[in-house]
Amino acid sequence: MQYIFEDFYQTVFEQVFNVHEIIKNFFGEQFVDLQGLPSQSDLEQTIYDCTDIGNINIDEPFEISEEQLLAVRTRLYRTPFILVWWPRVTVTNEHDKSINIQDLYAKIGVTLDGRIPYENRGFQLIRTTYSQIQYASGYSHSHIPPFSGIPTFQNPCLGSGPINNTIMNLKNNYEEALWMLFCQELALYVTVESLTGGPYFRLETVGSNIALTGYNDFTIDTSQSIEEIIHVNNEFDTLLKQFIPYYLQRGHLSFNYKNGIFEVGMSYYDYMIDISNTFITYYNEHGRREWISTVYSSKLLVNALVSNGKFYRNGEINNNRHDNYEGYNLLIFKNEWKSLHIERDGQEHMENTLLLKQSLAMYILQAILKTINYRYENKHNNQLGSDSSETPAPTYQTVCYL
Repeated sequence: MQYIFEDFYQTVFEQVFNVHEIIKNFFGEQFVDLQGLPSQSDLEQTIYDCTDIGNINIDEPFEISEEQLLAVRTRLYRTPFILVWWPRVTVTNEHDKSINIQDLYAKIGVTLDGRIPYENRGFQLIRTTYSQIQYASGYSHSHIPPFSGIPTFQNPCLGSGPINNTIMNLKNNYEEALWMLFCQELALYVTVESLTGGPYFRLETVGSNIALTGYNDFTIDTSQSIEEIIHVNNEFDTLLKQFIPYYLQRGHLSFNYKNGIFEVGMSYYDYMIDISNTFITYYNEHGRREWISTVYSSKLLVNALVSNGKFYRNGEINNNRHDNYEGYNLLIFKNEWKSLHIERDGQEHMENTLLLKQSLAMYILQAILKTINYRYENKHNNQLGSDSSETPAPTYQTVCYL
């Protein structure tokens, strides 16, 4: 059969181009790039090595048999691949927890007959842009292992999801409908963290390796007394005890009424920020300058980093260490290098803050809730009109809690 070089090139890679077209139509041309095809000179050399045609003039037709065409295709051992780019993705799990990631790329190998190579998992994933916390945690995506230093393309965990069957079918057959189904399943796959499937990296643990220990939730140690928590000297202890009514007057503590009791009506993060800021204001108004060193040495105030509603250890996110890899070239997309970038001022920008000691903040919250619930129950019982001579203390009386 006669070909001119351009038509022969299209014939050899026809199925690859078809797959590229399907993926491009699904995700959009600007988000898809076909790479790994041999150059013109490489293909000319392969034709020369596999046939007796000799040198080819690309503008003149040449004769090549089906057997020679098969030999050329067999000799082209390199597997082309297609890159798909998502500028932004929100990954969500069954608990409705989510995390935003940027510049995610999928790499999909394609054989010359339009299938997924048997030796490939199906596709690989990499990211080029990270927030500071995600980079420090080595988090690219829930479905791929954590990395350290420079991220690379990784085989994802596919679990038992439907994309597994589609990939297996595409390893055995080329079908346009299968490739369209693969695109749909891939688009869904990168947005979901399936906890039942056992992800490599649970998004809820991102940053846990640099989290501020003990500052996670409303954990109350009822075995500690306030003296054990704050004991410095009698005057200082008295000052701290007087902070509770000050906080009730100046803070923004809110409550919910549920199942017959009052409980805190704000998130742990909001409560810790509110009581810490109120304490700092209170101390500036009533504390002594010479006690400052004691405040920090006894860890009544703790330096922390805040990001995305969580607290992290100060100094654990080292910008200098990140700078060692900033700008490192990771991949080429549409003839342009895509480099590693660690955002300093993105959505998860790190802010310094001072936090009140966890045990003290929880003790104060427990004391307030205990008082409110006691007095509410007392008032409620009085309103029932009991005839007993042993009535609870009226709500206006001072109550001592041990």
